Amino acid sequence: MQSEFGLLGRGCELPAEDAVRLIRDTGGVSALAHPWSLKDALPVVKKLKEVGLHAIEAYRGDGKVNVFAALADTYEILKLGGSDFHGRGDPDETKLGKVALPLLAIRDFLEVAEPIWMSAVKELLNCFAEEKFYIDSERLTGTKFFTGPESIRGDVSLGHIVDNERSKAFLRLSTWLTEENRQALQDVVSKLQLDFQIVTQDEKIFCIVSKEIN
Repeated sequence: MQSEFGLLGRGCELPAEDAVRLIRDTGGVSALAHPWSLKDALPVVKKLKEVGLHAIEAYRGDGKVNVFAALADTYEILKLGGSDFHGRGDPDETKLGKVALPLLAIRDFLEVAEPIWMSAVKELLNCFAEEKFYIDSERLTGTKFFTGPESIRGDVSLGHIVDNERSKAFLRLSTWLTEENRQALQDVVSKLQLDFQIVTQDEKIFCIVSKEIN
């Protein structure tokens, strides 16, 4: 984003090491973007790798940047890429999503990312099972983990329904879960003594996990 849009806050940037730790601890995949903008990327990558960096941008709209691909190999991190589209209207700007990212790079990313995502979803289910919910002004609220709208991010939603005169809290999980993922989560849900449903809507498959509100 350009600073003239008033969207950049100077002086409040999170240190890179803390950002990587935060991403790691909340079930994300961290990647170092625009490494060519660094005066010396090697010590930065080395330090961030030590705290959990997963990937580096090695592909961009004009092709692979070999020096950063080699750096990724040295520190055994993923090689990712992006179009760096900012919507400036510049005729020379790379189009949105236009980057020659090899299929092998995508495969390697998914192999690393899937267990991270699944671990985060399982932790979410554990929190849901432990949480004590109540309904305040028709809004579902928790007392420990789910205390506000910011408690849920991304392709996951939290809500409540009334089923046979019983109030239930539910989590609708991400649509990107594979059949194998759904089976693994069903086993977790069963151990947590939660209800589990698979629902198809608009050709998308959702997993619904629910429990009664006491």
